[in-house]
Amino acid sequence: MSRRLLSLVVAWGLMVGSLVALPCVAQDAAQPAPKKSEKKERAQPAGRLPAYYKDVVTAEQRDKIYALQTKYREQILVLAEQMKKLTAERDAEIEGVLTAEQQAKVKSLRAEASKKRGATKAAIADNNDESPAPEPADK
Repeated sequence: MSRRLLSLVVAWGLMVGSLVALPCVAQDAAQPAPKKSEKKERAQPAGRLPAYYKDVVTAEQRDKIYALQTKYREQILVLAEQMKKLTAERDAEIEGVLTAEQQAKVKSLRAEASKKRGATKAAIADNNDESPAPEPADK
């Protein structure tokens, strides 16, 4: 029953989304898309402003923020890699606490969860591919 309900909710959402997006697509169809060779090239990649900064900062402040982000980017990447390695070490030690039977059970549970996620993704993809066209309104 819940799978059927999920299918209906997904189908309904797709229909509503397509009705909302249809006027936007119609407007975009009138304007030709730029060719890949016509795309503007950025002189230097822009950073990303923190949330809510866009409408508050000046152009000069924006440039300073981008410079600070560039300054710390490499250090942050190094630390992120260290965190990844430490997390892997921690997980290996935690797994070492378990008996062989417990490790096998955990492995089985992980495989089952992965399979379930894959089935859910496949079901959603199937529903997206086979969603029925909206019926015309009779008036």
